Amino acid sequence: MNKIKQPINFFSFSIKYFFLFFMLVFQISLFAQKTDSSAINKQLNGDEQLGFTLFKKTAPELVSTTLSGNKFDLSKIGDTVLVLNFWFIKCTGCIAEMPNLNKLQEDFKEKKFKIISLALNNINELKQIEDSASKKVVLNNVKLNYEIIPNCKSISEKYFVYKYPTTFLIKNGKIEQLLMNSNNQEENYKIWQKEIRKLLKK
Repeated sequence: MNKIKQPINFFSFSIKYFFLFFMLVFQISLFAQKTDSSAINKQLNGDEQLGFTLFKKTAPELVSTTLSGNKFDLSKIGDTVLVLNFWFIKCTGCIAEMPNLNKLQEDFKEKKFKIISLALNNINELKQIEDSASKKVVLNNVKLNYEIIPNCKSISEKYFVYKYPTTFLIKNGKIEQLLMNSNNQEENYKIWQKEIRKLLKK
C-alpha cells in the first residue's frame, strides 16, 4: 500500500529552523560573554595585563593638581622614589591601607620619597576627607600626610588599573614594582617597606 504523502507544512518548517538558528546565535553569544568574562576575571585577579602591562616600563605621563592646590608632574621628580596609590572612597581595602601609607610617608620623610594618592572621586566627594589644613577619612578618622589628586579615572585607564587599591613604585620615571594589597595590613607594610628601601639604595 502506497503511503499518502503529507503536504509540507512550510510554517512548521520555518519555525523549526528559526528556533535552531536562534539557539545557535544564543550559544555563540553565551560563549563570547563567557570568554569576555574570563578575560576580565584574569585581569582583576592579576593573572594577565593589569598594571603588569607597564612593569619595568616608562610610566605614562602624569601632570595634575592635588587637593592642596600643588601641581604634580611625574616627569620632574627625578630619582625620587614615588608611590602611586589608586583608590576610591567606598573601597574598604583602600581605606584599610591608608594607615600604612601614612607610616611609610613618616618612615621615609628624610629620604627622596613621595606618595601621591590618585582618587577616582571628584573634589566634592573628597570633601569628606578634608579637615581644614589636614586631611582625614571620616570613617576611620585617619589623617593623611600625603597628597591626593581627584578625578583620576582617565589616569587609572592609562595605567591599566582595574582593581583597587593598586599601588605602583616608580623611580626615574620607570615602574619598578606593583605593590599588592592583602587583608594582612601588617604583612603588607613590611613588604612595601622592604621594596621601598631596595629602590632607595638603587
